[in-house]
Amino acid sequence: MYRYGVRPKLWLAVIVTCAAPVLAGPAIEIAPGTFNFGKTMQHSTVTHTFWVRSTGDAPLKITEVVPGCGCTRAPLKDSLLAPGDSTSLEIIFSTRSFTGQVHKRPYLLTNASDDKIYIDIKAEVLSDAKTMHPLRLTPYPVDIPHNPGRQNQRALFLIENVGDRAVVLRVIDQPSATFQVTLPDKIEPGQTAEGVVTVAKESAGIEFNRSFSFDIVENPRIRYTVPVRRILPAPQEPATGN
Repeated sequence: MYRYGVRPKLWLAVIVTCAAPVLAGPAIEIAPGTFNFGKTMQHSTVTHTFWVRSTGDAPLKITEVVPGCGCTRAPLKDSLLAPGDSTSLEIIFSTRSFTGQVHKRPYLLTNASDDKIYIDIKAEVLSDAKTMHPLRLTPYPVDIPHNPGRQNQRALFLIENVGDRAVVLRVIDQPSATFQVTLPDKIEPGQTAEGVVTVAKESAGIEFNRSFSFDIVENPRIRYTVPVRRILPAPQEPATGN
């Protein structure tokens, strides 16, 4: 959990002089301030939403969000927060041709202090899906076709356990307002099971490119992030007569 606002020298003054007035001003909290995507593939787009909260007693103004590199975008929903309010900050990371352990640090500039407020994102980027272990996923990414004639729009994907132990899986991050993920309860060694991505009703008519993350319950250090995308067909122009 990251908190910024009151400077150390001012906090010391409060301790020494108990009768001094409480320092007023804006403050910011990002909880948590780090996210690990785990195993993911090259040339993918993965996403995670952080929550930024105004914890001071004066309005918090986010003056700038700096992605840190061209592979990362960080669109902010609201830049001015009243005390106690929160806003979402979605980090969009393009893995491009990275390989191995990748660490990026987007940061925010605010009126709470002159400090840069960093957010840490990490990933293990793989170049070949066959190197995924102990689980392999197909297809990758998961594409959801747009079918306006169906009430429930969804896509299936397969999870193969190529390890030597049974695994129990859990979803740890998903954009619930966009889609929900259902995983198999348990996969024995050598078996393949189905997962399901179901589009949320409020996102039935839009296209998106987001992701979900899951891990192995017995070993939470083994994590996977899977892109999910839906691209709507381009509108056709009406035919014109000669």
